[in-house]
Amino acid sequence: MHHHEGELIHVRYSPGIIVGSYFVSLCGAYATVELLHLRSSGKSWRKWAHLAACAVCFGLFAIWCMHFVGNSAIILDQGQIYMQLNYAAKYTVASAIVPCVVLFVGFCIVDRYNDHGKRQFHYAVGVCSVMAGMAIAGMHYIGNLGTTNYKHHHEWGTVLGAIIIASTACWLSLALFYTWRKIWINVWWRRLACAAVLAMAVSAMHWVAAIGTKYELLKMEEGTGLDRHMNLIVASSMSAVACLIICCIALYLNKRRKIMADRAQHVTLASATFDSEGRILVTEQGQLPCHKITRKFNQRSFDDEFNVSHPVYQWLYRASYDWNTVIPLIPAMKAHLRKIGASTDAPRASLGGIATGSVDWDSGDEHVDYSVMFRELFCVAASNLADYLKCTIGELGTLYEEITMSGISNPKPMSAMSSGFRLLKKRVADAESGREHMEPVMFGAGQILFLVRQIDDREATRLIDLGFRFAEVAQVGEVIAKGIQVPVVTMTETINRLRAFPGKDSTIPVPGTYLSCFCIRPIISKRTGVWEVLVTDSQRGRLPMVKVKERPLEDWQMNFIKGMEGMTVNQILTAIQAHKSTANSHSFLQWVFLWENRINQLADVVPEPFFQNAFLSSDLLPAYGQIRDLGMDSKVNILAFCIIPDIHSSSLQISQKLTYIPLTFFLARQRVYENAPDHAKFAKQVFSELGGVMPFASGPATEKGFPASTEVKNRKDSITSFTSKVSSSGFWPFRKRSVPDEEDPPTSDKDSERELVVRPRHAFGGIMVNSIVNIDGAAMTDQMTLGTYAVASADSLADKPTFADTLVTQTKTRWQKGGMKSGH
Repeated sequence: MHHHEGELIHVRYSPGIIVGSYFVSLCGAYATVELLHLRSSGKSWRKWAHLAACAVCFGLFAIWCMHFVGNSAIILDQGQIYMQLNYAAKYTVASAIVPCVVLFVGFCIVDRYNDHGKRQFHYAVGVCSVMAGMAIAGMHYIGNLGTTNYKHHHEWGTVLGAIIIASTACWLSLALFYTWRKIWINVWWRRLACAAVLAMAVSAMHWVAAIGTKYELLKMEEGTGLDRHMNLIVASSMSAVACLIICCIALYLNKRRKIMADRAQHVTLASATFDSEGRILVTEQGQLPCHKITRKFNQRSFDDEFNVSHPVYQWLYRASYDWNTVIPLIPAMKAHLRKIGASTDAPRASLGGIATGSVDWDSGDEHVDYSVMFRELFCVAASNLADYLKCTIGELGTLYEEITMSGISNPKPMSAMSSGFRLLKKRVADAESGREHMEPVMFGAGQILFLVRQIDDREATRLIDLGFRFAEVAQVGEVIAKGIQVPVVTMTETINRLRAFPGKDSTIPVPGTYLSCFCIRPIISKRTGVWEVLVTDSQRGRLPMVKVKERPLEDWQMNFIKGMEGMTVNQILTAIQAHKSTANSHSFLQWVFLWENRINQLADVVPEPFFQNAFLSSDLLPAYGQIRDLGMDSKVNILAFCIIPDIHSSSLQISQKLTYIPLTFFLARQRVYENAPDHAKFAKQVFSELGGVMPFASGPATEKGFPASTEVKNRKDSITSFTSKVSSSGFWPFRKRSVPDEEDPPTSDKDSERELVVRPRHAFGGIMVNSIVNIDGAAMTDQMTLGTYAVASADSLADKPTFADTLVTQTKTRWQKGGMKSGH
């Protein structure tokens, strides 16, 4: 059929190509959404490059490619080649550039106000949506202007409707995407739904506008089919590139998941940072900033378990309270690790905050002290974590008092021979009732150590500018749990405990005189150090106690208390009744009532039956030194009721606010309060020991009292000096004296602290375990250990006994003399 210029040509559409054009747009939209999902905050040039990539991906792959693929579905007249649409190159190029520029501006607006208030955020999304709708429409009509053989006649109603449809759909998609992303529920199928809505916006705008378009023939141009379909070929090729980008993103996400799963099997150091509102710091992907310390803690014996009672952990704990001790040694630590064949790579943030630099070492070299190396790994990991957070090591916070096990997302009963993190059930006999019950047994393939800190609003703003975010526990608990492979409930409880962790100075009460309960118990398991001490659950460095007076006791009051030395709680309460009837002064009677009231208050704090049999130690023990140089009245003095209850009655049956922790860990906690003199001692011990391992290290600051250099032969042990110089006496509960056991002969692979500590043999027998620590300043004979590691030392680097050490000695002495009966 012959057509003349100026004639309106009949048009029809190919349904198959229309459907295909939607999937072309979907590929580009999904690639855009995935790129937006991977984008991190911050102010570096990478942020702008990432936003530009998102704009190019959407403008070129989702809009431009869809347009030319979709236009190939437009069939003019009878489908003759010379009657089909032909395009000019300059308009085709312009139609590709314009939407990319407009979209880049729109994405920048949303990014600018993403972390502001809800109203500003929704305004920004609205502006971006309008700009996206305009970009889609602008590309469509600019592309149509490039048609050389037809003039397009548009109905303005359909033009306006197409823009409104595109803008509305874009607003819905972007609002859902950014909202889901902010609360970390933006899983892949949700992102796919957002991409589908975006692709629908592009396709709907295109076809609504196409329906309202009429084609007036300008001229018939001869040419080959290849020339006329060049834009279609380019668009199809770009769609293939979009698919390739999606595949690359999928591979990247899979690699990141594998790294996260692998990290859950290792010993990891994580930062638990909380802002003033109690929200926790996470990466853009909802994970905690962390760095892998090492693949595993090398256990040299079956009982050598890395937990809070382990001397290496206690060394790490003390170091975190005085980072200035180890900071000068970190460069030498890195050099030493490289020298022995370990790598110390800096953390890389390219995997969504997962620091992949680590040290993996498992050598049988007997000349390498693994205990020293593990402590170096911890310090280097802390240094790398500080670099990642752009802060100093001293600002990382203090080590949390628990180690979290990691390794599985969906725990279920499995065989004890299975590897990894498993939840088993074991039968536990109740010594009181004689009945058995089932308790879960947790086995972890990995371990996480947390450095906890609270920050102010200024520091929070700085971290947000670096690309981190703060979130409520309810928002990220599940995401974090999946990352470290633990049950969601466990992770949520852990974060809540981390948030409540008081940190520095939590052990120190306000100045005054206190009456406390010092209860230690033996346990059969060696996992927690054999001996445990009763503490408050909220502040585990503090004994259960009540304040007697705000000021020091007077001499006559102390004489009154000394007259009750060695008496049990029940005996003292009986004696008090006699004192009431014989009181010869009002002040004395007031004191008697006050003393009785404080004992009853302590009984309310420790409502367990065994407390009634605790004996009074009348020595007034100064604790924590002089607080902040406020004078004599600023001191804390402690009196204590001491007891070692029978193992059958030592469990907590009433109180929910008390708990047991390893005794050695409690002793270590008494040395980490602010301005404690033990910090200087610890610093000297660390340099004396590690300086011998790293003779090329330069000494720390001179005000610490460090020597300029230290030879290997002068090396001192900084682990065992603060876990206490331990001598133990094992005996049966029905006899007063015991026969010491011979010490085990040394072996080549006794445990991971072989070169630092000596581990004497345990003496167990029957049900009751009667052994206790003995604190002394001089070397003593090792008869039986309390499950800790000990080396007696009497040199100037040894820590001085604390009030807790003195209470241990007094309790042990009273017990050995038979002057204290176990509570029932």
